Amino acid sequence: MSPASRWEGIFWAITGTFLVCTALFYFCPPEPRLLRKTVHFLSLEFEQNLATWWEGLCFLIVALLAFERSGKSGPRWAWWGLAALGAGLSLDELSSIHERSDLLFKPIGLDDQSLAVLPFAIPAGVIAVITLAGFWRAGERRRARLLGITLVLLGSVVFQEKIEHRLHLPPGFAPYRGVVEEGSELVGVYLLLQIVVNPGAPIVSLLPEPRTARRLLAPAAVITVLATPVLVYIGWVTRSMQRGRGIPMAWCPFALVAIAGLAALAAAPESKRERGVLTLLGVLALFSCFDEIAVLDLGHNTHLARSALQLFMLPVLGGLAMLVPRIRSVPSGVLLVVLFATGHPLLTSAGRLWPWFVAPIEAFGLLYVVATGLASGGAEPASAVGATR
Repeated sequence: MSPASRWEGIFWAITGTFLVCTALFYFCPPEPRLLRKTVHFLSLEFEQNLATWWEGLCFLIVALLAFERSGKSGPRWAWWGLAALGAGLSLDELSSIHERSDLLFKPIGLDDQSLAVLPFAIPAGVIAVITLAGFWRAGERRRARLLGITLVLLGSVVFQEKIEHRLHLPPGFAPYRGVVEEGSELVGVYLLLQIVVNPGAPIVSLLPEPRTARRLLAPAAVITVLATPVLVYIGWVTRSMQRGRGIPMAWCPFALVAIAGLAALAAAPESKRERGVLTLLGVLALFSCFDEIAVLDLGHNTHLARSALQLFMLPVLGGLAMLVPRIRSVPSGVLLVVLFATGHPLLTSAGRLWPWFVAPIEAFGLLYVVATGLASGGAEPASAVGATR
């Protein structure tokens, strides 16, 4: 597939496949089991699968490209607000945060889900209003309208979920309900991408520039330090509803490794000598962050355990990074060796929760090495891309 292919067509080809599988799941016979498992793996109605990972990754890309825009021209506060919304939506999609709200806030009396979502909905609403106003006041009327429509669509998804729980619809409505609900959310994802990427731009426009990953290091470090213990707490106190849900504390390592992988893919097209290694690094990083969410070796994760593949994936990614001349340096190599050597015992024998504190540190180390190496390694590979956004 050519890098010049328009991103909209590729987005809807992938998204359309997931929507079809969302409807087909209700018509799949129990046998053969492989067929049913495959459709389940591609259905947007379930967590910890490829479809949900895709949607969460798209939200994260919105956040990254909005942050990238904030360093250029335009209403900086509006771009920061959109970045925060994109990151929050990615977290909620992949970690099932709002679904856990009634159990999470039950100790303070918010055990009704309509009230329990308020601690999340109110800050999100404030950020959304500030972002919308920022675009409108800056004369970015198209982006303001797209954001307004997106907020209505995502709000309608919440309303549809409430209707689903309150009304006992006949089983025959399930495929249509699923497609309408998930389709509304994906149209919202598409409109958010329309805000940060110009219509008709090539698919590589969805990749943040390597120097954006470098600028993200300080905010990413702060977010990781603050969010990791909070997400571990949320996952632990709501563990009784874990089956079939995303793992809250998997989001930080997911996001950090995804950013490193996207930066590597962005740097690959115009780096002739390094193209193959950078592409492999990017693809394997995306696979690693997918496995962080899907936990491929366990399937439905009821014990908050990390995938065994992750014990090997980050060292492999670190080794690949050291094969890239722009990234390779003695300090970077020493940093990765120290992180992986000291982290391995905690990842393998420190119980269920300690690995979730170690994994973000290792993932941030990988991002730091990749981002600093690519950003300081000469000409910016994505400069031509940036002009089309």
